[in-house]
Amino acid sequence: MIQEARALLGRLEYQRGNLGAALQVFQGIDIKVLTPKMIKAIVERIHYRKPRSKGEIGPPSVMSMHSVSLLVEAILLKAKSLEELGHHIGIIFIFIFILNLFSLLLLYLEWGNWMGFCRIRNSNDINGL
Repeated sequence: MIQEARALLGRLEYQRGNLGAALQVFQGIDIKVLTPKMIKAIVERIHYRKPRSKGEIGPPSVMSMHSVSLLVEAILLKAKSLEELGHHIGIIFIFIFILNLFSLLLLYLEWGNWMGFCRIRNSNDINGL
């Protein structure tokens, strides 16, 4: 919950053009601790979309997909802030994190489920959702 609040506050500071304050807020988000939670939330969300028997209830996610998207956005805004402030080395670490996140997701998911998730996301993006 605190991490999501940091993501929202950092976005607000970034939108105001206060890159130093935004970066300071984003630095407080512990990416290493959140990565397993984000992966678990995404994997559970994808498995929850599978058809289930009538009485079966899917496991609740540790983190909502909204929280996951806020945190990924915060990570990307942190990279943009670093770039605009001239800290190019920091950007490399951010993008390494993003690549690691997606590679871990691919390890946890079957390829067919991953492609199905991509189709769902693309159709939602096209419909404006």
